[in-house]
Amino acid sequence: MEKFYKRFLYYFEEISKIPRNSKKEDLVSDYIVAFSKQHNLEYVQDEYKNVLIRKPSNINKKDTIILQGHLDMVCIKDKDSNHNFEKDGIKLIYENDGITANQTTLGADNGVAIAYMLVILESDINHPNLECLFTTDEEEGMSGIKNFDFDLLKGKYFINLDNETENEVIIGSAGGVRGKFFQKDNEIIDNSLPAYKIEITGLAGGHSGVEIDKGLHNSNLLMAKLLYKIQEKNKIFISEFLGGTKANAISNHTVSVIHSDIRDINEEITEFLKAIKTIEKDKNLNIIAIPINSLRSYDEDTSKDIINFLVNSKQNVITRFLSNEPCTSANVGMVNISINNNEIVM
Repeated sequence: MEKFYKRFLYYFEEISKIPRNSKKEDLVSDYIVAFSKQHNLEYVQDEYKNVLIRKPSNINKKDTIILQGHLDMVCIKDKDSNHNFEKDGIKLIYENDGITANQTTLGADNGVAIAYMLVILESDINHPNLECLFTTDEEEGMSGIKNFDFDLLKGKYFINLDNETENEVIIGSAGGVRGKFFQKDNEIIDNSLPAYKIEITGLAGGHSGVEIDKGLHNSNLLMAKLLYKIQEKNKIFISEFLGGTKANAISNHTVSVIHSDIRDINEEITEFLKAIKTIEKDKNLNIIAIPINSLRSYDEDTSKDIINFLVNSKQNVITRFLSNEPCTSANVGMVNISINNNEIVM
């Protein structure tokens, strides 16, 4: 078992060196192919960079088991990180008998499955016929598995290795719908009111599937609530509202640029922070505002529409099963609003 664990760590470290953003899995897919060749295993790599590896049984079992995991990872980094997910590998940190990453997501989802399958494929443990399927783009659209040729599979039993809990088997799977919302007929105006850059930092963020029920704050919605509070007594004109980098991640960093006739914006922020209840993971929440130079903005009605839409958007768990486990949920993942663009992705 110790040998197995060491080899698992070896492969997890190796794939962590390889950039593997969704829809850009060429390098890690080719790494799996090179592994297959090195171990004289039959493989198929398709045009979507899915890889299927076959290994015959060593105990004369006729049944075939399919193991499956995905090659891509959610690529999120801290605000002050210089990490480039296009070319940099993940820098692992070993501490307290665990592994974390240096200012980025770790990629254990689903790097753990990749490493497990590679160890099983190289080992001499007793096994039936195996088909190990490595798919792409799981995190941003499932284009890999949607375009995979299922006629290539011979197995009768299928095990997906993407659960979060040890010693647990789940029968079934969640589905998701992604929505994009655009504001039409916007009016851009010259604006002479004072302009402020407001920035929300320090939130934990997290995966919108696994951690949607943990009570974590979403920086996009916090910003919208702050602007809503300000507009109750003051005029607000939005120039920018930028937050989140992935639709399936709970946003932890949002920046807005507004024009307003507010007398003391920092006093308003202080009162807003006092009224917010946070859990331990979000204890480092911080909101700052600084005066800046800005000359143009959306008109007041468009700005109100944007704020009201976000304030009324659903976040976190919507319905639960009888067991109290989350059933349906929503996440305002990305907001990209500026003079030349406006898009909200949920």
